[in-house]
Amino acid sequence: MSGIVCLGWGSLVWDARDLPIEGGWNSDGPGLPLEFARQSGDDRMTLVIVNIEHHVPTLWAEMNVNSLAHAINALAAREGVQNPNAIGRWPNTTDRQYPLGQSIAEWAGRMGFSGVVWTALQPGMKETRGTVPTLDELTAYIAKLDNDTRLRAKAYIDNAPVQIATPYREVLARACEASWKEPS
Repeated sequence: MSGIVCLGWGSLVWDARDLPIEGGWNSDGPGLPLEFARQSGDDRMTLVIVNIEHHVPTLWAEMNVNSLAHAINALAAREGVQNPNAIGRWPNTTDRQYPLGQSIAEWAGRMGFSGVVWTALQPGMKETRGTVPTLDELTAYIAKLDNDTRLRAKAYIDNAPVQIATPYREVLARACEASWKEPS
């Protein structure tokens, strides 16, 4: 094993695809401020790191990689991102400062890991990246989704690990159920 781990909290946990992880996901990852606050390419609201007080315990899995660069590239490929800076990393040899990077580094040191990677995408809707949508904005957005997209959004919320108990989670799940549109 490399001693390099990947942090997870969303679809990565239940759908790792080709991500080279060894064994399963462990539930004692660092506590991070996560929320369903990013509109994905297929219009679901996905989990990202945001600037809030509420932290939830994340998950981690050891990676079968030979370097931190290999881990970064593997996670970028799994997440479908072109910009390698969208993958957080420790140790960080770039000029980019990752939110919570120091907390993750301290956790990794306590755990004895040599490296950590995580998805570091910005929150926001497609048109307003970098801005965390309010709960009212998200419920209004969900109400406008077609049934197929709403089903995907609800599945993402339902499949998120139970320990990812964010402030918005239950309200958004109910909004997905309440907004069902009867076929015309």
